Amino acid sequence: MHRILRSVAGLASEDSHRRGKSIPPLLALRSPIPHYDRGMAQYSLKDRIVFITGASAGIGAACARAFAAEGAKLLLAARRVERLEAMEAELLQAGAAAILSFKLDVQDRAEVEAAIADLPAEWNEIDVLVNNAGLSRGLDKVWEGKPRTGKI
Repeated sequence: MHRILRSVAGLASEDSHRRGKSIPPLLALRSPIPHYDRGMAQYSLKDRIVFITGASAGIGAACARAFAAEGAKLLLAARRVERLEAMEAELLQAGAAAILSFKLDVQDRAEVEAAIADLPAEWNEIDVLVNNAGLSRGLDKVWEGKPRTGKI
């Protein structure tokens, strides 16, 4: 876990690590943030459900690879579902316990709500959320969105 925090988010430098500074939480965890002992987490991601939006490229794809290497179950969402499907074999070979990929445009509130409501029961207990999707230039802020139209 510590390696993921450093490599994916760049939140902890080696210098901070050596001086014993705490690492800020990166992800929304269902479980409490683990105690750090000498910089190493006592928390396993094996078989934990990790939901990554914008997982088809860039930071989202890198996160998927990192969490796969830790043995997580990957819940992957993106607009370009064909790219997600192309990544599945690589992620399984890297160690992902299971993968569920689906098309999702996070700009459409109704689509997001429907996608979460329609998750199979075994995928409902999301442990980690990497909310990576979306290029928001020119869009309303979430709290200023227009829920009646379904567009944020």
